[in-house]
Amino acid sequence: MPWVVLFFVAWLVVLFLIPVQKLKRLWPAGLVGLAAVYAIDSTFIGLGAYSYSSAGPALSGIPVFYLLSIVAGSILLAYFRPNGSWKQLLFVLGMALGFLLIETAMVALRYFHYLSWSTGRSFLLDVAGFIMVLWLAEKAGAAGKEP
Repeated sequence: MPWVVLFFVAWLVVLFLIPVQKLKRLWPAGLVGLAAVYAIDSTFIGLGAYSYSSAGPALSGIPVFYLLSIVAGSILLAYFRPNGSWKQLLFVLGMALGFLLIETAMVALRYFHYLSWSTGRSFLLDVAGFIMVLWLAEKAGAAGKEP
């Protein structure tokens, strides 16, 4: 159930904050984020670093509604990416901290489990993942508020 709630909240935020006509340009960022999270999470789940509670349909141990919420989150990440390298660095660090807070809540609620993992590793992985997603989104012309 929490993954379904996260899915709906993420997509409501996208529809509320991003003009619909911009979504046509931004959807590749969502696919990049989806591919990145699937690759990263399925690898680390396979290595026994962490796991998700089995609540609803899952793909390689990852809740499907969580994966679909990542599409929305990646679109938001790409849309609000600021110009300028220092601003982008601060943006990525802030977003990684925000994502870590969500993860910490999911750990406390027992929907996500650290097996041989830590919040520090999650933060570093989030930073690296966000940098990768933003870089690929920029290459695809799917980042920023203006075309």
